[in-house]
Amino acid sequence: MGTKTLPSTFFQISPVVKKSFHLRHSKFGFQASLALPLAITHDESYKIDHDKFLILKWDANTPIHNLLLNDSYHQVQSRFNVFLRPEIGIFYKLDERQFITLDAQRGIKPGGDIIIRELNEIVFEGTSYQSTHRLSGNFTAVMLGYTYRLK
Repeated sequence: MGTKTLPSTFFQISPVVKKSFHLRHSKFGFQASLALPLAITHDESYKIDHDKFLILKWDANTPIHNLLLNDSYHQVQSRFNVFLRPEIGIFYKLDERQFITLDAQRGIKPGGDIIIRELNEIVFEGTSYQSTHRLSGNFTAVMLGYTYRLK
């Protein structure tokens, strides 16, 4: 594994099945959808270069300290990932083409983590620490939106 300073890149395509239900004699309705996003990360595993990390300390005498990382790695566990993304929501119809929406969405990635950062030795002011950071791909979102339909 080599040293790397470039950010992760991620490509995703999301086929979606969606159904809207309009309430009779009302401008309100609800909708449900299920997406099956397919994602690819072009990131690679690498050893974390310890001299790239600085932290701020709120001390007027010495505002910046080096944070030394020894034996630390960024490991890509899965380059190709499949997710399940159910969504439910309500909408208010402004006219035939315009809607205000409120949706709740859950992203579920079956299987293991996408990326793991193993910080096996963090040295700060002479004391050693250890930490592991995991990117599972799971998420929850609440979205307020405006939709304009062309058709």
